Amino acid sequence: FVVATWRDVNMGVLGFVLASVGCAFAPGGVSFVLLRAAQGFFAGSIQPVALTISADLFSLEERARIQALFTSVWGAGNVLGPLAGGLLAAHASWRWAFLVSAPPALLAAFLLGTRFREEHPAPTKRAPLAGTWLAGLCAAALLLALDGREGALSARVRVACALAALALTAAFALVER
Repeated sequence: FVVATWRDVNMGVLGFVLASVGCAFAPGGVSFVLLRAAQGFFAGSIQPVALTISADLFSLEERARIQALFTSVWGAGNVLGPLAGGLLAAHASWRWAFLVSAPPALLAAFLLGTRFREEHPAPTKRAPLAGTWLAGLCAAALLLALDGREGALSARVRVACALAALALTAAFALVER
């Protein structure tokens, strides 16, 4: 059992902001893709911890309402985000699509850091992450192996990705045993 803390969220927010700013100033395609992957990793780390904290803060009856609010904001962001990004790219620069999220994210981290108080001690032992990493790498290898777009990857690379996915699945099974 791992207790989520505001520090976990703020580390995710800081990583997200740094990766977002990095994307805006990326000098080339490879660095942009790597920074975008880091941005996605950190963004993905914020949501589950935020939901865990909300579960600690609100009663069972209130929790459903709060988590519905979280979900609706997430959905609205998925609809409005690309629209806002397109408007920024059309009227300013595509780089602003990555810079615009930094100030609100830093404000949220500041407010969380100064206002949220934990009622229980932080855990002394962190959950092992090897299985998580193996599952993620397996999924990525499998997606690459199944990429059927013409000219995306050679057949040899797709076979190598499929074999890597099998090996990562076996490693995942061993680690999680």
